[in-house]
Amino acid sequence: MQVPSSIYESFRTYSGKVALQLEHQARWERSLKKIGFKGEIPDVVALGLAAIPHGEQDYKIWVTIDLEGKTEVNFTEIPHYNGSFFWEPWKVKRVEGARENPELKSTHTEFQKTERETALEEGFDEILMIDSEGRVREGGITNVFFEKDGVLITPAVGVLPGICRELILMAAERMEIPVELRTVHVDELETMDAMFMTNSIRGVFPTGKITPLMRRLAGWCACLIAQRISEPIETKFMGVINVTPDSFSDGGKFFWMSHVEVAKTMLNEVKNMIESGATVIDIGGESTGPGSEDVSLEDELSRVLPTIQKIRHYFPDVILSVDTWKSEVAEAAIQAGANMINDITGGRGDEKIAKVAAEHGVPLVLMYSKDAGPRTSKEAVDYEDVMATIKSFLKERVDWARSQGVKEIIVDPGMGAFLSSKPKYSWEVIERIEELRELGCPILVGTSRKSFLGEDRLGGTLLTTHMLRGRVDYLRVHDVYENVTVCSNLKQ
Repeated sequence: MQVPSSIYESFRTYSGKVALQLEHQARWERSLKKIGFKGEIPDVVALGLAAIPHGEQDYKIWVTIDLEGKTEVNFTEIPHYNGSFFWEPWKVKRVEGARENPELKSTHTEFQKTERETALEEGFDEILMIDSEGRVREGGITNVFFEKDGVLITPAVGVLPGICRELILMAAERMEIPVELRTVHVDELETMDAMFMTNSIRGVFPTGKITPLMRRLAGWCACLIAQRISEPIETKFMGVINVTPDSFSDGGKFFWMSHVEVAKTMLNEVKNMIESGATVIDIGGESTGPGSEDVSLEDELSRVLPTIQKIRHYFPDVILSVDTWKSEVAEAAIQAGANMINDITGGRGDEKIAKVAAEHGVPLVLMYSKDAGPRTSKEAVDYEDVMATIKSFLKERVDWARSQGVKEIIVDPGMGAFLSSKPKYSWEVIERIEELRELGCPILVGTSRKSFLGEDRLGGTLLTTHMLRGRVDYLRVHDVYENVTVCSNLKQ
């Protein structure tokens, strides 16, 4: 096989930005080193961006370089990216043959280019190359994946190391999807449950049956793209004050509010939270964690109202959120000085709560929970697609709240036991949090001290804060100083 004397790298822009520039530069450098390039390796993305017009249009760019260092840049307009990494099914033609130098993005593309042009004339969208020994290789401009019995399968060797291919494998690892990297024979194709193809210009292309697994993988990739090309969001911190005897993390700390010393301790805690950077204080008078017990309306009011009144008196400018699902508590709390409602039942516990929010013009937080009532269980729920379930639930709840006249709605995906006692789902939500932007609402996330973080609850919380800062609008935390400090240090 002839060693190529030139290679190329192709990538796309998103309104002038390149989301995967590090990955493309790394492959560009690997390919040049493999063909024996001795000169200084240029920045492939910089070369490409220098050649295209400025503006909002999206472009596919390909940069070619030979052993002497001579470069050539070409580009073409492509459809504007709409936030989805998932495309309608493609019709695929099987052809016999394989790419020359398959592990290089070389300019020796005559075979696949000719076969693909013929296929397009025949009404196909892509080709699937199968070598002389019947081994499945790749598409003309794509890598290929299969699904069988919940396992993701892709050819291990003899294929271009596609950027999107690597993203899919990374997504599968993060979401604990089993993967097999192995030889796939043509005789196996009819036994596969589904097949899809990928490239970094467009994303994921089903070739027939569309499965939840495909959508999960494409969603994860879309979230990564969103992280790379979006301006960071100003993440606000919501400090937690629980005036309960049985909250999972700080139950009893501020329970006896009638006691002068307890009230002083609570106010000092709020002062520290505000000085540390909290812009919202969330006050709850009823624990809803696993094993918690119902709280009567009278008891909850006796806990919450004095707390709100004291905080509002000493801190007149801070936003006070009442963590309740009862419309009567929400109404009384607003009268006492609260100006946000945080409902973990998403309005299912007491639908009159939306009317309270609408009448007073305050924001309403709607949270997803696997349990219909305010008490969450330790049930190990499994999801085909956890984000699809959350989005479907929250969309219905958002539409309902808007129909009740609520103007400002904040969505919360629920975390930890509210999702499932299986930690993997909470981590998957963190990875894919940008998908909630489809709902058109600010996003609040509360990972603080939850069981899915493992034994080191504070360390785990700080890790998730690092992962979510700049991606969500609110982080609900118990340890405001520590979380804000982590973010401040990371920015330096």
